[in-house]
Amino acid sequence: MNLVDASWNNKLVVLTDLVYTDLREVRATPGPLFSSVRPNQKLFFLTPEAGYRILDTSRASVEVVGGIRYWHLDTRLQFEPGLLPGVDVQRGRGWVDGILGSRAKAYLSQSWWVTAYGDAGGGGSNFTYQIIGTAGVDFHKHYALVFGYRYLSVDYDKDQFLFDTVMKGPLVGFTFKF
Repeated sequence: MNLVDASWNNKLVVLTDLVYTDLREVRATPGPLFSSVRPNQKLFFLTPEAGYRILDTSRASVEVVGGIRYWHLDTRLQFEPGLLPGVDVQRGRGWVDGILGSRAKAYLSQSWWVTAYGDAGGGGSNFTYQIIGTAGVDFHKHYALVFGYRYLSVDYDKDQFLFDTVMKGPLVGFTFKF
């Protein structure tokens, strides 16, 4: 989740999110035509954003943010010989989406807090959006540990390259604040 969370004069905000996944399987069997298949998919996305804090009290804050989400996806399928000879298929794609969003934060105590974040956009993809809910604890004035849940959707379909997926699940993050 937020790798960097910076604010100046309690009004300007900078957020950055970085995700990398490497998904593989070596025991998949595609049927009688091939003896096995080895799928591999690597996904990287980076979401730098800047915004403005429109509400800031001792109990809560609300920010409006905008930025980009840079995506890079590499997919490879290696079909091992069976009835047919082996085939190795590989495609990759990178694109950038412009996004707009908002984040609300409520302080439960001096060190515990919860946030709700959402964004939506497009450009490189047809449409992307995400919703994130987190709870965090400040264990130093510059560091926090974050737990939450993310729902991220992207619909990219250009030049015979389709990536229309939803990524959802729990998250654990570490936040640097300055």
